[in-house]
Amino acid sequence: MEFAGNGRSKLPLVLIGNVASDSATPFARHKDGNRQQGPVIRDCCDPASHQAPNLTLDRGDETIRAPLARAKAFSTTSRLRSEEHQGPAIPSLPYRFETGIALFAKRAPRPFPPPFLSRPSNSFSDALSTHDHSRDRRARVNGEIILGKTNGDDAVYASDYFICANDGVGAWSTRPRGHAGLWSRLILHFWASALRDDLAKLQSAEDKYEPNPVAFLQQAYDNTIKATAEPANWQGTTTASGAQLHFKTLEDGKMNPVVYVTNLGDCQVMVLRPKDEKVIYKTKEQWHWFDCPRQLGTNSPDTPEKNAVMDKVEVRVGDVILAMSDGVIDNMWEHEIVHSVRNSLERWENGEGGKVEGDRTDGANGGMKFAAEELVTAAKVVALDPFAESPFMEHAIEEGLASTGGKLDDISVVAALVTDNDTYHKPTFKTQAPVPLPAPSNTTVNHITDRHSERPQPAPYSLKMRGKRSKQYRKLMTQYSQIWGFREPYQCLIDAEMVIDCHRFKYDLVAGLKRTLHGEVKPMISQCEIRKLYLRKAEPEMNTIIEFAKTLDRRRCGHLPEDYPEPLPTNECFKAVVDPKGKNVNKHKLVVVCQDDEVRRMLRSIPGVPQIYIKRSVMILEPMASESAEIRAREEKSKYRAGLKGSAPPGAKRKREADDEGDQDGDGKEAKDSDATDAKKKKKKAYGKKEPNPLAVKKAKDASKNAKQGSEPEKKKRKRKHKAPAAEGQAGEDGEAPAPAPAPAPVKEEA
Repeated sequence: MEFAGNGRSKLPLVLIGNVASDSATPFARHKDGNRQQGPVIRDCCDPASHQAPNLTLDRGDETIRAPLARAKAFSTTSRLRSEEHQGPAIPSLPYRFETGIALFAKRAPRPFPPPFLSRPSNSFSDALSTHDHSRDRRARVNGEIILGKTNGDDAVYASDYFICANDGVGAWSTRPRGHAGLWSRLILHFWASALRDDLAKLQSAEDKYEPNPVAFLQQAYDNTIKATAEPANWQGTTTASGAQLHFKTLEDGKMNPVVYVTNLGDCQVMVLRPKDEKVIYKTKEQWHWFDCPRQLGTNSPDTPEKNAVMDKVEVRVGDVILAMSDGVIDNMWEHEIVHSVRNSLERWENGEGGKVEGDRTDGANGGMKFAAEELVTAAKVVALDPFAESPFMEHAIEEGLASTGGKLDDISVVAALVTDNDTYHKPTFKTQAPVPLPAPSNTTVNHITDRHSERPQPAPYSLKMRGKRSKQYRKLMTQYSQIWGFREPYQCLIDAEMVIDCHRFKYDLVAGLKRTLHGEVKPMISQCEIRKLYLRKAEPEMNTIIEFAKTLDRRRCGHLPEDYPEPLPTNECFKAVVDPKGKNVNKHKLVVVCQDDEVRRMLRSIPGVPQIYIKRSVMILEPMASESAEIRAREEKSKYRAGLKGSAPPGAKRKREADDEGDQDGDGKEAKDSDATDAKKKKKKAYGKKEPNPLAVKKAKDASKNAKQGSEPEKKKRKRKHKAPAAEGQAGEDGEAPAPAPAPAPVKEEA
C-alpha cells in the first residue's frame, strides 16, 4: 500500500501496476463541499476545507439548490414501536429505556436506490389487485422494513433496550454508486435486528445471558456488504455507536442496570447523571488522523472485530444516555451538553415543553424528546455561526490549520432515560439459555463503574509533551509576560478538586505546571480550599491528599473560620483572591489551576488570567480569553503607532552619508553614529557661565585693556639685524642700534 496526498494529509491508495484502480477508492472523511469525481479523492480529509458548505449544486446545465432540512423530533414512551413487531417478541426485562429523538440535516436526505426503495406500481389494470407492499414507500431489505430513521447521511435508532447513532461519510455522495446514508442505515438495521433476535431467545431474567454487541456489529457489517453488492454495487462508509441496556444480579439477589456501550469512529455515547450534573462516562473518538475517523465500509481497513471498543458501564435509574453524531460534539463542549440536558429536564419538570399527563420526574413521559430538541437547537446555533468558538475550531488550530466558527453538519441526538420496567415479573418457568456468539479475540472490553466512586486508573503519565502544544504554551506565556508582566516563579492558585484529581490520576502536579508554563512555579492553595479538604477527611486516601496540600504555600483569602463557619465556594473565594477590589484586574499576576468549569468561565471576564485544567490525564493551558485577546491587540497597535511618531513625514527623502573609500561594507555612517554616541556619553555637564570661544574673539591691542582683563601685555618679538662696523661704545638714541657708518670712498692708485 502506498500513500498519495496533497501535502497536508496522506490517503491510502492501492496501485495496480502504475495505474490507480477505481475499485481501490480510498475511504475518506469529507462531509462538506462537492469534489470532482475521480478514482482518488486526494484532499477529502483536508480539515481546512470544512466551512459552511455551498448548498448550490451544479450538475451540468442544471442548478439545484438544496435547502437546509428542518429539525425533527420523535419520542418513544411506549413499550415497543410498531416497526419492532415485525420480528420476534422481546421478553420483559427489569429495566428499560424511555427515549426521545431530535434531528437536523444540513441538506435533505437522498432517497434510497432500488431495490431498497421502489416507486409504487401503477401498471395494474385493477387497483384492487395491487399488493399492499407496492404502495408502501418505506425502505425494505430482505423483505423487512429497514429500522431506524435517516437524517441526511446519519441514521438513528431507539427502542426499549438499544439506542444507536451512525454517521455516514458524506464524501461518497460525489462518487458514482456512492450512498453513505444507505450504508449507515443498513448497518444500523442489521445491528438492531441481530440484537433483537438474540434477546428474544431469552425466556427469563434468571437465565445466564451476556450481551455481545460487538459480535452482532460484525455480523451487521457482513450483511451490509452482501446487501449492497447485489444487484448493484453501492459504496459508502459510516461510523457506528450504540448502547444496549441490560442488568446484572448482585450477590444479595438485587439487580443493577448495566449499559453495554460500543463505539467505532467519532460519534459519541455519553452517560449523564443530571441530578449531580456529572458525566459518568463518555466514549473516546477513534481517528486515523485529524477529521478522518475509523469507519466501516468500502475499502476501509477497519472492522468491528479489530477496532470496535466495548465498555460496560454501571448506571442507576434516572441516568440519561445520549447517542450523538459528531455534529453535536464538534460544536458543543462537554459542560455545555451537561448544562443543556440539566436545564431541559428542570424546565420539563416545571411544566414546560408541552402538555403531558402523568409524572414528569427526571424527564419521564416525553422529557427525553424535549431534552434532545433543546440540545439539537443549541448545537445548530453554533454550527450556523461563522464567528463562534467551537471544539472543532480548537482541534483544527491545534493541528496548525486556520478555522473559525462552528462546523455545519448533520446533527442527530438520541436521548434515553433509564427507568424501571413496570411490566417486569419474574417467571416461574425456565428454559434452556441461549448460546451467545463468541467474543472476538481482538475486541477491547472495559469494565467501567461510576468514575466518582471508583475511577479507573489511567496509563502512567508521560513526561513528554506534544511539540505543537508546547510551542503554543510557550508563546502564550510570553504574551502574558509582555502585556501583563508575569514573571517567574509563576504564582499558581490551585483548587481542592485539582489536588484530589492529581492524586487519583497519579499525576505530578508541580512538575506538570513547570512543563506547561515553561518556567519555575510557586503552587499555592487558598484557606477555603484547604478547609474543604479537611471536611472530607473521612474519605479514603484523603489524609495523603491533605499532607500533599500542606506542602503548598498558603494563600490568604480573608475568609477566616470565625467569620465564615463554612468555606466559601470556589468561585467566590477565587474571585476575592484574583480581583480583590472588583476592578477586573489580576493584581497579583496569579495563574488559576482549577477543575471547575463555572469558575473558569467566571474568571475569563478578568483580563490577563491564565487558566489550567486537567483532561484525560493531560494538563491543558486555556487559550487567551476574548477580553484578554482584545487588550493584547490594542497593546500591539499602540506599539506600532508609537514607532511611527518619530519617523520622517511622508514624501521626505532620507540622506545617506558618503562612505569612506576604505569602507567597503557600507557601514561608514553607522561607525560615525556610534562614535558620536560615545562622545555624547563621555561629555559631562558644564556648570557656570560659558566663556566665548577664544579663537573667535578679536585680540586687544592696548595694554590697559589687557590689564583689566588680568593678563599681561604681549611682548613683541625682537628681530635680529646684521650689525655694521662702528666705533665701540657709540650708541644711538633711545637705545637703538647705531646707524651704520658710510662706506669710505674708493681711492685711486697713482701710477
